[in-house]
Amino acid sequence: MLRPLSVAIATCATLPEPDHDEAPLLGALARAGLVVSLLPWDGPPVWRAWPDSGRAPDLVVVRSTWSYAQALAEFLAWLAAIEGATTVLNPPAVLRGNVDKRYLGELAARGVPIVPTAFVDRGRDTSLAEVCKMHGFDDDVVIKPRVSAGSWKTSRFTAAERAAGDAALRVLAAERDVMVQPYVRSVEGRGERSVVVLDGVASHAIRKSPRFSGDAEAVTRVELADDEREFATKVLAAVDELHPTSEPLLYARVDTARDEQGALLLMELELVEPSLFFTEAPEALPGFVAAIARGAARARDARDRATSSLEASRGPSAAP
Repeated sequence: MLRPLSVAIATCATLPEPDHDEAPLLGALARAGLVVSLLPWDGPPVWRAWPDSGRAPDLVVVRSTWSYAQALAEFLAWLAAIEGATTVLNPPAVLRGNVDKRYLGELAARGVPIVPTAFVDRGRDTSLAEVCKMHGFDDDVVIKPRVSAGSWKTSRFTAAERAAGDAALRVLAAERDVMVQPYVRSVEGRGERSVVVLDGVASHAIRKSPRFSGDAEAVTRVELADDEREFATKVLAAVDELHPTSEPLLYARVDTARDEQGALLLMELELVEPSLFFTEAPEALPGFVAAIARGAARARDARDRATSSLEASRGPSAAP
């Protein structure tokens, strides 16, 4: 009897905040007949974590691995170990290219309009005034680590807070790579808009209120505008130039804001562990589950073919 397809949902041992996608996703996968489990990336060694008597699952889907920003080297080592054991989605090359927000510069070089961004390398001794002058930023800026999740260590500083901002930049840059961006005022009215793309198709849009370190996230479902759909397609086409894949990405979240003229800018592109807001858009869940099932089936077929080919190359076993 053919065993059911198995999927592990990668998370972290202790979530820094609730994952509202987790329960509906796990339930929908189980109802679809898949064997599903949670796999904390920072939990037990991978060979002890697999269900089904140590057999690797057909597919690992990276979801709420939100603690990776505090231990990037360990996360990348875990990813390499998982990659060697089974199929991972999104593809590991895409994940590795997205953990550091230096990708914004790579996308800008391919014609994607981004929020203007200054990168300050770890250990560089510079003032916030120097950074703003060099890049033409005004007196209202956001400072954040290049590797961050959930607005970790992300802060806004106005002109009246320049001294505090300067101190924050120096402290942060002493310990990690940093980025500085002008504060985009449209996030206060229209809001930051997240375009959720599932299996290569723009699915739904969410308005998020401005969020900084320590803030709770406030989200609202909004209508997906035509230009937002086109913008997301353009962004992901640029990603495919950087990291070509044979299949559409399983998931992506394109976070946008509008400039003073109303044109769309990329704030962040989330390809590792974005919330996909299935609570706000439950109709998107069945299609996502179907895409996961197809990915698991393709992965099993590929593994079975590889195993058969290896066995054939060895030839028949010698008679005793």
